[in-house]
Amino acid sequence: MELIKANWDWILNNPWGFAALSLLIFGAGWGLAKLFYSERIELLKAQIASAGTRSSESSPVSGFHYRSHGRHGRNLLAETTHDVVVDEQLSFQATVPEGRRVHVVLRGPQPHSLSETAGAWYFPVIGVNNWTASKYQENTSGCVQHFNAEEGPADMQLFFARAGRVQIEAFEGDDRAATWSKCIYVSDQSSA
Repeated sequence: MELIKANWDWILNNPWGFAALSLLIFGAGWGLAKLFYSERIELLKAQIASAGTRSSESSPVSGFHYRSHGRHGRNLLAETTHDVVVDEQLSFQATVPEGRRVHVVLRGPQPHSLSETAGAWYFPVIGVNNWTASKYQENTSGCVQHFNAEEGPADMQLFFARAGRVQIEAFEGDDRAATWSKCIYVSDQSSA
């Protein structure tokens, strides 16, 4: 405010100069905000778009919810997660409505060589909340593992150890066909 009082005579004598200077300062602030917050803006747009498409569908709301972030980081099951990096800490998070269950199948890339012993993904056994996992199966065509969660919140930490394409299929409730599916791409840290 002191700046305006000190330069009031100049402002009165140059109203167009003051307007141009104000516009320039506003534009610089807007540009910096867009630069620093563009990623957050894109995430918000994706969340708004997904909420809009979900509410405009003709089928009733299923009650299943996959937040964009879980306790351990970005949620692998969320619509907003499509690209991840090897060894990135991720959440495998779902909220299952009362009396329902969800079955999730991960299908991953094949091993790079027959001597490769590490799996395509892994998760710590400690801290798993409401998920049960089948035995991890791997052969020369790829790998697969099944996960089940009962009603309530389900979350666990998950990491990918191998780059490649991963197919995720979710069977909500008693659906025999996948309720939804998506592909994500796991990239190696050295190429990211």
